[in-house]
Amino acid sequence: DHDAVTETQKYTVPVLSILPQTMPIIERNADTNNLVAHVVGNFGRLSAVKLEDNSGEVLWTQTVHHGGIPTILGDSILLSSPGHFSAVDKITGSVNEFFTGNISGGGSNTIVADESRQQFYTFEDKGTTEGIKLSAWRYNSHDDISLLWEKSANGLGYPGSGLPIDAAGYLYSSFGDTIKKLSPEDGSVVDSEIFPGFDFLRTGGAILNDNTLWASTSLRTYAFDINTLSMIRSVPGTRGNGNTNFKSIGALDESHFILNYGRFADSHGFDVYAPEPATFSLLALGGIVFLGLRKSRDMDTERKRKRKK
Repeated sequence: DHDAVTETQKYTVPVLSILPQTMPIIERNADTNNLVAHVVGNFGRLSAVKLEDNSGEVLWTQTVHHGGIPTILGDSILLSSPGHFSAVDKITGSVNEFFTGNISGGGSNTIVADESRQQFYTFEDKGTTEGIKLSAWRYNSHDDISLLWEKSANGLGYPGSGLPIDAAGYLYSSFGDTIKKLSPEDGSVVDSEIFPGFDFLRTGGAILNDNTLWASTSLRTYAFDINTLSMIRSVPGTRGNGNTNFKSIGALDESHFILNYGRFADSHGFDVYAPEPATFSLLALGGIVFLGLRKSRDMDTERKRKRKK
């Protein structure tokens, strides 16, 4: 843990997970009021770590199949990997593997959840019999999860790319030259738009914030209006289709888009875009060093470029 003001390290908590494989998810538990980090590490180890002001404690460690960034819904931490979908109880660490196929290993996909509908979605290879499916699941409780509907992944994308969800519950696919908007009721396509000459990335799915969907090709990164699916701007740069641990095209907050370049030797770390006017301070994160600001010709933004040494 680090002090938010001084950025100095306050303490460390040893966990069995050797090396975290994804970013942890931090949540304050409504029942216990504990601030808890859920960390996925090597060998499928998931740990719950209580974070206090001056110390931390591992509450439990459970072995599960590898499963992307944890997703929290109700009393459970949801994880998926090829052939294995699991719900892990947040308090006890008990595992409900609610789907088991005839394959294991390979990549993993982060589950997206719709809290208002109490349902969530896996976009994963279910096995040699069922193949790759987009599946919607009803979450009643940790031990009561049932399949609502599912459809083939044909024309939607590849496992691991993920499908973002908007505030109304619609899912979005960027695959080939087409963006599709999918109904939460049955997965049907309610709207789509073709962009001739585009070929959206296979290893980095789209991300969404408010009414803007961001998706990349091997050449550029684009922003689309989710209400019309029309392109509203583009920015130079893309992470490409490289196979790195962090496959997302970037990250978002209320006023910034962070374009991720993946973890490649001698490549950019990331670029940060923000609407003008904006003021940025000098940053240095590990091997990523701030170099300067310049305006993008394609977007009314200021660009903060960081490079890896």
